[in-house]
Amino acid sequence: MSLFYMAYGSFSTHPMSDAELASMLSLARVHNERAGITGVLFYGNERFFQFIEGPQPAVQELYQHIEKDSRHEFISVFDQGELDERYFAGWAMAFRPASDLTSQELVGFLDYFNPNYDMSSWKQHPDWVMRLIPFMRDMMMN
Repeated sequence: MSLFYMAYGSFSTHPMSDAELASMLSLARVHNERAGITGVLFYGNERFFQFIEGPQPAVQELYQHIEKDSRHEFISVFDQGELDERYFAGWAMAFRPASDLTSQELVGFLDYFNPNYDMSSWKQHPDWVMRLIPFMRDMMMN
């Protein structure tokens, strides 16, 4: 089975409470486990960044669902493609609030969560995603 990944960003249509995020993550983890999807979600300043991986049809179906989700707007795919192996095996959906991100390796990524940041630069540099993902995985393991 070949693996596919997708990294996207979006704006939240409203500030999400901890309870809303917990509920969303709970449902996502159940769905993702059934669909063979793993990944990580970051949220902060009403912005989402998500990296998902798994069978291509399942990842694309999930993304289509996200596009229709009323909690997201201004959705943008930053990068997608094939993977040799999973980065987030064992995590149906890892989560980290953006406010917890402090690692020096992620300094450029932290800019994404600044409310004044123009996320179109991520579309112009899709290589940023694959350079950051190993650091994100390592951070989730600590």
